[in-house]
Amino acid sequence: MTHAALGKGFAGTFYGLPVIALLSLLLLWRRSRRRGRIGRPASVLLRSIFTVVLGLAGWLAGVVVVLLAFPEVPLDDGAMGVLSIGIPIGVGIHLAALDRNRAQRGRFAIVLAGALVGAWAGFQAGTGLLAVITTIVGATLGGNLAALVLDIRRDRVVAPVPERAPVALPV
Repeated sequence: MTHAALGKGFAGTFYGLPVIALLSLLLLWRRSRRRGRIGRPASVLLRSIFTVVLGLAGWLAGVVVVLLAFPEVPLDDGAMGVLSIGIPIGVGIHLAALDRNRAQRGRFAIVLAGALVGAWAGFQAGTGLLAVITTIVGATLGGNLAALVLDIRRDRVVAPVPERAPVALPV
């Protein structure tokens, strides 16, 4: 194996994985738009396992953009890591958890904000390449927590309190 072949493999991964992740997000958006929602088993897999792919692809896309457009920015920069990992994970979780029949206003912004806050907390928990992993885990947890809170809030049914008849006290 030559160094040129290794370089081509790395370049293919750095450019190919973000493109594949973007295409998969577009297909996920199209499917949720046509059917109204993603099924429960697929939603669980997309919101848990697929977020690893989205986070890694987002980080690779962020690295490519930083290397080409902003060479003075270090690759372990917090803003680059949090934004490049948190945004694709937030979008993926939103699309996987979306139910168009019962949509809420502002859901996308809340899930995205949850993913970004989780990504920031995860980035603070690790150093070096471990920070990429902890940022992915944090963004996944934050986005899913925001989506679950919104679902619980939406499904909460407030039962009416029955009125009681006045109780007559014996004299």
